[in-house]
Amino acid sequence: MAGEESYKGDVEDVRTVSTLQEGTRYNRVWQPYLARWSDKHLIATWGHHLRGKVDMGDIVAAVSLDDGDTWQPPVEVFDHRNDRGGKRFAYANATLYRAPGQEVIWCFAMRCRLHYWDSENSELCAAYTADGGYSWIGVELTVHTSSPLITTNRPIKLGDSFFLPVHRRTN
Repeated sequence: MAGEESYKGDVEDVRTVSTLQEGTRYNRVWQPYLARWSDKHLIATWGHHLRGKVDMGDIVAAVSLDDGDTWQPPVEVFDHRNDRGGKRFAYANATLYRAPGQEVIWCFAMRCRLHYWDSENSELCAAYTADGGYSWIGVELTVHTSSPLITTNRPIKLGDSFFLPVHRRTN
């Protein structure tokens, strides 16, 4: 309009990390998260939403070696097809964290039994990469709570302790 300045937003450039193929078991992607492995080496993680679920799916990660200009094909971090001691899970709300001075990046997420339609009864799960995001190793966690935990952000370090922001849903 005449007399009004045009607004210029904060976004200056956009890159596509990955595209979702049509006709697969997934119907959308959600909740991306980025972490820096080294100077130009980035890792992105996000969810592939499973058809028929409210808020669950698989968690994948991709690597960029040129500061996000191009991305390699994604690899699975948490896959609903994998059996975990006779149980199968779907996943949600992944976050990445690299503790200062460590050559490891952690991926924390929620997992819920696959037969549920939503993630209301989730528990915390984790995996790590020691090779810059090309492969991920799942870790079984000991969590001293019996209620569902919902991840909301990356861990923070306060003094000698690490805190993972989660909240719990109780019915």
